[in-house]
Amino acid sequence: QPAVDVTGKELTVPGRDQGAELRAGRNVRAEAHANKMHFYAAAAGRAQVIGGTLSVNLVSYVEDHVESSLRVDEGTDLHVRGSVRGAHIVAGGNVTVDGVIEGGSTVQIQGDVIVGRGIIGSQTRVVATRNIEARLVRGSSVVAMGDITVEGHLVNARVRARGKLIIRGHVGEDGSAIGGELSAGHSIEAKRISKAGAETSVRICPEASIAARIRKLDKALAFCRTNTRRIFRTLGVSEIEAANFKRIIESSQPEKRRPTIQLLRRLKGLVETRERSLQRRRKLEQEQELVYSEASILVTEHISANVTVHIGELSMVVPK
Repeated sequence: QPAVDVTGKELTVPGRDQGAELRAGRNVRAEAHANKMHFYAAAAGRAQVIGGTLSVNLVSYVEDHVESSLRVDEGTDLHVRGSVRGAHIVAGGNVTVDGVIEGGSTVQIQGDVIVGRGIIGSQTRVVATRNIEARLVRGSSVVAMGDITVEGHLVNARVRARGKLIIRGHVGEDGSAIGGELSAGHSIEAKRISKAGAETSVRICPEASIAARIRKLDKALAFCRTNTRRIFRTLGVSEIEAANFKRIIESSQPEKRRPTIQLLRRLKGLVETRERSLQRRRKLEQEQELVYSEASILVTEHISANVTVHIGELSMVVPK
């Protein structure tokens, strides 16, 4: 059942909307009783739902600080009771750190990252394929394929979320970003965004995969243009018309007729590829425009002058 926490925030139930589509995954078995599916954990751990599959990850606990390289297999979560200091961690599950991640640590996670205190240091980097939550981020690089939520503040940090970037700021926390680069694919929300002597940029950028596919199609279109011009020069034509093709074939010498037909077939293939690429590019541009139309930057208190705001290719410097 859904519930609320002590602050009144609703706690949703993972997998609640999947209904009958919910499947048993790792360390879970399913049994049908009275037309209802019952799921049982086959091991002690943490339950999670990803893509309609309910799994239970084992949990590996570290009672002290992590100060050397550590690798955790897929299907196992890591819970560090202390801090991560100058270490390199690669994990195939979710990671919880009660203390801080600092000292040039590199953390690469195939799941969620929750940091109880903060992510600190110019050489510190945290990358997650899902969501990242931290009390604060100072000077570090933080990248998430999902959302990034910061309870306190960001200072001179480089933060990129594929989904939302939220600098929340509860009672006693300032909810501000000072300096650095803030980037999100969907929305950015903060109480305050300040320059305070440091360069600050706020950016809504398109879905990375959409931009990559558009660049790939642009290369295909450039290839089609270059090779079409070459064939035009060889055939002595300036445009594509069926009448021209017939005339070229009929006027060719017998020994050149076969190579000419091959060139025309290649030209036809280039034209068809170009049309398909243009159609795909237009569709991707529409998807990109939809991202922009639904995107937002919300600053609930104030934003300082000279902060640079980007939405796609458009940008502005806040005047005051």
